[in-house]
Amino acid sequence: LENCDLGDVKFSPPDIITTLTGGVITECSLEDYEKAQIFAGEKEYDSYVQDISEGFNIDANLIRAVIATESSWIANKIGKTSDRGLMQITPVAFADVNSRGQNICKPLSHYIAGYDFSKYNDEYYTKNKAIPNTVLNKLFDPTINLYYGACELKILEARENLPDLSYLLSAYNMGASSLKSTCNPLVADKFEETCSSKINDITQAYVPKVLGYYENYKVRTGVYTSSV
Repeated sequence: LENCDLGDVKFSPPDIITTLTGGVITECSLEDYEKAQIFAGEKEYDSYVQDISEGFNIDANLIRAVIATESSWIANKIGKTSDRGLMQITPVAFADVNSRGQNICKPLSHYIAGYDFSKYNDEYYTKNKAIPNTVLNKLFDPTINLYYGACELKILEARENLPDLSYLLSAYNMGASSLKSTCNPLVADKFEETCSSKINDITQAYVPKVLGYYENYKVRTGVYTSSV
């Protein structure tokens, strides 16, 4: 941000943004905007990340890295496949957590206190091919979104026998069944050699981006946890 002063201006950017700040016209790139958004989002939501991290025993820096990659810390972001919120929860992931997460997610069930989403499970999604938007829009709530995103990571870690973090992130992005059908067998510490070139372009780009943020957050926080 050294050549770009965004001040307190809030806007939706084109590729190049010209904004009036303090009477001085400055040009800000999309990358500048994303960095500013990340810093602002971290400040607003990081206390929730810490709570989720402790409650689920997940590395906080990993959660931060997924958020930065998925949404740039924009809580009301909606993706091309109806992904919602900070961790871009898909309808499929929402249904998966409601089906398989009862015990794994129980330590932080207070995050969804007052809501009973249990009926919107895999069976419901398979039968109806959709979940009502009025329900999915609850995922714009940062606390509910973080609950679902972190719980999905724990489900993948606990039940899918993924050998390392690269496979875990791939499964979070493209789905565990798709990953396993594409890269079977999954070989520990050989993701780049045996799997990376086989998966879709989006996930190929996604995994190193998350890992890059993860390393940056570890340096910034001084916490070098290697586990999920």
